[in-house]
Amino acid sequence: MQLPFLIFFALVQGSGPTDVPPGDPPGELIPQDAFTAVRWLNDRKVVDLTSDGKFQGGKPITREELVVWLYNATDGKFGVKTSELADSWLPDMKGRSIPSDKKRVTLAQSSYAAACLNHALFLQGLKISRLHLYDDDTYKPERPSSRFETALSIFLVIGPDGAIDLYDEVKGGLRKGIPHPPDVPPQGLLVHSKPMYEKVAKESISVLCDGGILHVYKDSLFRGPRPASRYEAAAMIYRWIKTRMK
Repeated sequence: MQLPFLIFFALVQGSGPTDVPPGDPPGELIPQDAFTAVRWLNDRKVVDLTSDGKFQGGKPITREELVVWLYNATDGKFGVKTSELADSWLPDMKGRSIPSDKKRVTLAQSSYAAACLNHALFLQGLKISRLHLYDDDTYKPERPSSRFETALSIFLVIGPDGAIDLYDEVKGGLRKGIPHPPDVPPQGLLVHSKPMYEKVAKESISVLCDGGILHVYKDSLFRGPRPASRYEAAAMIYRWIKTRMK
């Protein structure tokens, strides 16, 4: 299978998160592969840790953290020259710190990551940014990302080519018969979002579910309005990357 943009990450040596134990997590509130996902993503400098080396996976992921993780997960594919971002900077993202290495950004450079994804268009019968924006053209980086918003954000970065590849894998028998969550409504998944995002929100759930990326609870429900935890977001991004590496 062609890998349209995801590059195999070079393993970066370093200490792992001090609050992520070995093995698999107990219970159903943390995805079964979450601990593995965090260690793997941390080795590749996709996720952020606190100054004392903690991941704090039970906390809700903010939209600022999510855009940094997604940018890093693409290995800087959407990084562009700052001169091309004049119309892409967002008014509610503080600062315009530019990374020296455009393959990885930190939280301090989140405005650059957001501008790059806002600059990259996702064409699917409509002109839509790869960054999920609200109806007032803001990103609201400090707000916790709901599970619906997190799934949509991953889908927008995957793009139509990646979605087609996921469908091809399902047809090839890798992930047949995965039930879709019954609590996902046909519309109204997002709050205060631009209408163009609502048009692809439902499809994002279907694509990620068929691709084995979506994190669904053991009762088969998705609970989309609930804030996504950092563990849940890490698990879904990890599954997406590992799928693209097959």
